[in-house]
Amino acid sequence: MNQRVNELQAEMKALGLDGFIVTNPSNLLYLSQFDGLDGDGCLVITPQQVTLITDARYQEALEASLPKTVNLEITRDYYDVAHQVLADQGYQRVGFETSASYALYRKLAALFGDKLVPETGVIEKLREVKDARSGNSSPVHPTGK
Repeated sequence: MNQRVNELQAEMKALGLDGFIVTNPSNLLYLSQFDGLDGDGCLVITPQQVTLITDARYQEALEASLPKTVNLEITRDYYDVAHQVLADQGYQRVGFETSASYALYRKLAALFGDKLVPETGVIEKLREVKDARSGNSSPVHPTGK
């Protein structure tokens, strides 16, 4: 797993979170090099695993570029699959980015109920510290280019 994900997992532990749902495109790019458009997927991070959930437009490029430590789920029901991934691991507290739209918040609240925990700026704070990967990796586009 990459250092950026490890840092987020450490922060999750400090915040008492069992999982984190990443939806902000800039944060998806920072953590996974996934360069989808807003609303093209999400990243589910737990202490044990990382799952990128998106649709078939990105499948070929992601299968070729994602590290083997990242699970890839191809679907159009991103958040239902995110819920299932977290339910399978017995989550109790799931962080989400408060930059999410109100419509997305309502969807997540319906799925996760009182287990949903709003978090502001967690990943953005990690992004403030530049690391060796900054600018050195190619983002994943739907065409694989």
